[in-house]
Amino acid sequence: SCFFANYFFGPIPKKGPELSKYNLAAALFEYMGFLTSYHFRANEYYITNLCNEELNHAPSGKTVLIPQDIASNGINEIRKILNLGNFEMIFALSQQVNYWLQYFSLYSSSELYLKNSHPKPKGLQKGYYEPTGKAPFLDICGKQFMVGSTPLFPVLHVKQFPLKGSIQQNYQPHINSCINSIKELTKK
Repeated sequence: SCFFANYFFGPIPKKGPELSKYNLAAALFEYMGFLTSYHFRANEYYITNLCNEELNHAPSGKTVLIPQDIASNGINEIRKILNLGNFEMIFALSQQVNYWLQYFSLYSSSELYLKNSHPKPKGLQKGYYEPTGKAPFLDICGKQFMVGSTPLFPVLHVKQFPLKGSIQQNYQPHINSCINSIKELTKK
């Protein structure tokens, strides 16, 4: 399952890879709770990936590349999911995911974001994702966009939570803005 979310609802494993999977799931639900000021219960989230296929590993220290054709399939699946449900809001985790969501017109922010988030040719050739521009995610992180009538918030990947060091310094104001926007939405 996505982010091993199913592990969160079972017994806590004692050790090894199973415990690591549980910890990622627990971090995801804590992150979602943090962003929404704990407005929703864990069983009220629908969690999916842009890519549910096994991908090639990226070189050490690099981000795994989601190829365009696989991203396209993922967007089509997400559209189907959105058509089936009544969602209050969407969180899109990570710069690359948000690039593909915008590239395939699920939502839009700006042409500048698309340009600066486009994968570098070298990364495409070597199988990893690296944006063309420097820190383009700062332009959209935590802001509210719309997918039809549903608000979407681009946020950092759960592996960055809780924010620390330079990531905290650069992104905390964006995350705070996101939290405040969500508080306003959940008052209604």
